[in-house]
Amino acid sequence: ANGEGILAEFSSPRAITRDAQGNFYITNTGKNIINKMTSGGTVTTIAGDGIGGYADGVGTSAIFSFPTGIIFDQQQNLIIADLANARIRKLVPTSAGNGAVDFLAGNGTAAQLTPSSIIMDDKSNLYVADGTKYILKMTSTGDVSIFAGNGLQAFADGLNDISSFNIPQGITITKGGDLIVSDT
Repeated sequence: ANGEGILAEFSSPRAITRDAQGNFYITNTGKNIINKMTSGGTVTTIAGDGIGGYADGVGTSAIFSFPTGIIFDQQQNLIIADLANARIRKLVPTSAGNGAVDFLAGNGTAAQLTPSSIIMDDKSNLYVADGTKYILKMTSTGDVSIFAGNGLQAFADGLNDISSFNIPQGITITKGGDLIVSDT
């Protein structure tokens, strides 16, 4: 629920990002909503209906199902990993993914993915922990391809096409440009 400080309610908050004004944006995964928390502690719902499903739209008319990752792009748009809907989304409209969970490279909604976590580099490339067995790269033009993972749902260190992942859930990027993945 919305509220001040400890009166706000969260259910399985999964990811958080911050804007230049010091506001935090949180994927309230268990409630299927996106919350904004001001630096003063006021929490409001900016997207989602609390029930879950799929719909593009503005504000609470944008409906999510198990939102997991959240980040701002360089134009200050919120990008959200919408796990159960198998899509990468801006608040309006879908940016990538067509709702099918098996991976398929493609552009925009022609791609298929299962996004669990996202991070963006300084060139506006989005990296996606796919939640199955891949690390994906989505360019600023919407092209989605395999960045790392050999297609086996297993564990193997190595270069991009030699490595294996088994349900990668978290991803971040170092100042040197290396990706670090939490592989459950």
